[in-house]
Amino acid sequence: MGAVAISCKTEVSAIYYALLQLGYEFYALDKAPDLALVLAGFRREEIGFDPSFFSAVKQASCAVYPYWPRAFALEVAAFHVCPKSQVFLDFPAYKQYIMDAPNIADRERDEGFWSWVERFPQALRSVMEDGGFREYLAWERSWMIQQRELWSRQIQSIGEITDVCEGLYHAPAVEVSTILTPIKCSYSADYFKQGNRLNVVLGSFRMDAIIHEYLHPVLRSVIQKHAQTVLACNPACSGIDSSYFAGGGAQGILSAFEEYMVRQLTDDLLESRFPESLDEYILRILRDGA
Repeated sequence: MGAVAISCKTEVSAIYYALLQLGYEFYALDKAPDLALVLAGFRREEIGFDPSFFSAVKQASCAVYPYWPRAFALEVAAFHVCPKSQVFLDFPAYKQYIMDAPNIADRERDEGFWSWVERFPQALRSVMEDGGFREYLAWERSWMIQQRELWSRQIQSIGEITDVCEGLYHAPAVEVSTILTPIKCSYSADYFKQGNRLNVVLGSFRMDAIIHEYLHPVLRSVIQKHAQTVLACNPACSGIDSSYFAGGGAQGILSAFEEYMVRQLTDDLLESRFPESLDEYILRILRDGA
């Protein structure tokens, strides 16, 4: 059985603390008013670090969430730096992960991006040494204890769902590490797979978002098996933002269809509707029209 846990990651917290100081406008979205007020209280008139690196996170490539994909890229980078020295442990491995990501357009990971992201460890270190961040981190750790108690039953339910997926769909057993960082947008969920651990980074605990991210790698291999059928159907993928098409082309269509299928299957699993076969599930939705 794959384990499920709630935790925080200091390096990820530092990223969003830096963005908060630079006007990150999503920190209060769908958050309890008292929590939003606490977070706003951590804004500082004088920033104790050089803001030039983190000011480049916000881009115009995604109208819905302009911090995509650079905030996600930094979240992944946080797992590739040494916690003590804040230097890249294996930059080539990090680069390969980003280059293999099917939902990032090539124009968003060009040479300009790599020149920028190489500065991440130094920029991260300056934030983690900032007194304002250390004050915030102390508060976040106490908040995290409350979250573990608040969502214990839902965490158990997630484990029950992943157990069924392992048995029914032969999904690999994974440890689901739910990393909460309260500044992050409630509607932005990202995941990073590290061996048999799936790290899901969220701004608020959302059971549907955790299952959603868990299902991406589960469904991806099945969709790739039926790639030619998907491309021949060229499904409309109703409700999927244009950014998921990653600039168009075959990979863009497959990425958008994967997102569509993950949303459909998440809804079904949360209602305890487990398709007997993911192959038949995908082909049926293609026949009926996505």
